Parts: sequence; structure tokens; C-alpha cells
Amino acid sequence: MQENGNRPKIRFKEFKDEWEQCKLSSITMYHNGKCHEDKQADEGKYELINLNSISIDGGLKPSGKFINDAEETLSENDLVMILSDVGHGDLLGRVALIPESNKFVLNQRVALLRTNKKANPQFLFSCINAKQAYFKQQGTGSSQLNISKESVENFSPYIPSLKEQGKIAEFFENIDELIKINQHEYESLTNLRKTMLKKMFPKAGESVPEIRFKEFSGNWKKRKLGDIFEYERPDKYIVKSEEYSDTNETPVLTANKAFILGYTNEKNTCNKTSIIFDDFTLDCKYVDFPYMVKSSAIKILDVRNKTTDNLRFAHELLKSTNIEVLGHARHYISVVQPIEVLVPTKEEQDKIADYFVSMDRLIGLQEQKIEKLKNIKKTCLNKMIV
Repeated sequence: MQENGNRPKIRFKEFKDEWEQCKLSSITMYHNGKCHEDKQADEGKYELINLNSISIDGGLKPSGKFINDAEETLSENDLVMILSDVGHGDLLGRVALIPESNKFVLNQRVALLRTNKKANPQFLFSCINAKQAYFKQQGTGSSQLNISKESVENFSPYIPSLKEQGKIAEFFENIDELIKINQHEYESLTNLRKTMLKKMFPKAGESVPEIRFKEFSGNWKKRKLGDIFEYERPDKYIVKSEEYSDTNETPVLTANKAFILGYTNEKNTCNKTSIIFDDFTLDCKYVDFPYMVKSSAIKILDVRNKTTDNLRFAHELLKSTNIEVLGHARHYISVVQPIEVLVPTKEEQDKIADYFVSMDRLIGLQEQKIEKLKNIKKTCLNKMIV
């Protein structure tokens, strides 16, 4: 249990001392980045650390921008902080750790925080990212929020002894490594899925796929998408934006990357398994739960004949088909219908569909592992740092 305001709720048992409050200026050296826009390129000797280099979880991302000469480079375990952010300022004050010396250069609107002997950089990384509310409150501006050097240096966290900092830092490093390992596995599975989607459907000019289940042979047959799919406008399932939020029950869908926008308590849901197809983005999603939709730009697709076509296979077929529609503002579905595709027998469709269902299950389990680890980390940050 937390005894007072300067002891954490969860602690390694060998530590008893109270944590001490101190300003960031007393444990770090602050330095602003410089403008390198006039000499940056898409490749070069040193990678620039800019506003795109730090992710929402504090990871370091490739900026894609480089320079070939620099007066000063960053050192291993330097902390770099975002000083400007658009929108809600969720990245404002977010820090990342530099993994290697003499490889990175600091760009403008990003700050360097180099720790002195009083602070462990790994601990401070976790501490700052756990206290983002402070930096968001310090943000000034309208369309773009900014924080000043004074606001950063006045941040006053509680810190324990260096030995305890080291133990906490090691603990969170281990969690981050587990997240990284599982993230790598997730990316490997998603990349494998993309590869198999290409190889299990015939390439342009060919009539059989590169990879095929051994029990099947013969050419796939040409058919029009309009002969495979029937579709309807979702007018009766459309829900207005003011009628959904995060606290209701039935998902409200859009076919773009957001997919689930919110939830509604409307009872007039679409209860059939279907494919939702977005007229604007040409994106499609397979949906097997009750839902409402965002707008009439979405079409609800089903197969015309379930004895000859598998809906799940048809979804993968749509994703593998290179659909290019030019000169049409909307109602792409009517333009897509005449497109010819190659389709195997129902038995082979079922086999391919089962393969991708199994693949999606593995990917989903991997996502759950990552989410669980991130939740553990979030909980521990709240309880192990004052």
C-alpha cells in the first residue's frame, strides 16, 4: 500500500526510503535541436530526430530524413522529447531513448535531455512517459501545441535512489522487450498473410495460383464480381453520429481504417454475416457480428449463391483483386461489378477460406498478447512510479 505521496504503491521489497522530489533541470542537461531543413535528404550519414521520430508509446521511429555532416550528434541513452504537436497534443512531452551514439542528430522542435549522475535514463524515460498529463497541461497554442524549455525543466517528479531507479528501469526494459518480441511475431504473421494472399490467388495472366493445396488441380474459371456478389445499400442500418459513443453496445462501422467508430443502442442492427465495402476507399471488411454503419457510402455484400461460393473466400478475393476505378466520385460498386476475376471450385474456396480464418485467429491471439502486456505495463507505471 502507498504510505504517503512520495512512496509507490508497488515496490521491490529491499527498498524502504522515501522518494525525493526534484526539478528536471537538476537531473538533466536540456538542449534544443537545430534547423536542418536546408540540408536534409532521404539518405545520408546521420538520421534526423524530428517530430515524426517518437511514437505514442515512446518508441523511436525512423524519420526517413538524413544529413551528412553535423557539429554535434546524440549519445546512447540520451532522451529526446517532442516539443510541438498538432491536434490534442497526445505526443507533447513524449520521450524516446537514443539506442546508439554518433548516429542521430537532433532537429528543431525536439529537445535533448541528457541525465547526470543523479538519474538513470531508462527510469526517467518511464517516469516522463507516465506523467504525460503535466506536459499536455503546459501546452500552449491553438492548431499546434508547444511546450517551452522552462515548462520542461520545471517538471518535478519524485525519484528514488539510483539503485532503485535501476531495478525499476530493468523491470520495464524486460516488459518492453517482451512487447517487442511479440510485436515482431505479429508483424511476421501479418507479412506472411500478405504474401500468401498474393501467392494463393493467380497472378495477372495466369489461371492457377503459385501456391495451392495438393488435392486441387485445373484452371480457375473467369467470373464477374457482379455475378458473385449481391449487395444492398445499408440505409436502414445507418446511425447518426450523435447516436453513438464509446459507452453503448452495438458497433458502428466504417470500411476505412477506423473500422469501429463507436457504439450505439439502436436495435435495428444488421445481423447477418457480410462484407462491408466502402465506395470511397474500395476497402472491405468481413463482419460476423451485429452492427450498424456510418453512411450510405458503405455497401453490404453477400454471395449470390452459397452452394457455389464461400463468403469468406469472396472477401479474400476482393482483397487480392487489383481494383482501380478512375473518374468516379462514388458508387464504385456499380463500376466494380463487371470486373473479371478467377475463381476455383467451392471445395477449394472452402479450403482457402479456412486457411485465412486460421491465420487471422493466430494474428488475433498475438494482438491480444501485445495488448495484455501493454496493459500490464500501464498498470505498473501507475503503481511503481510516484
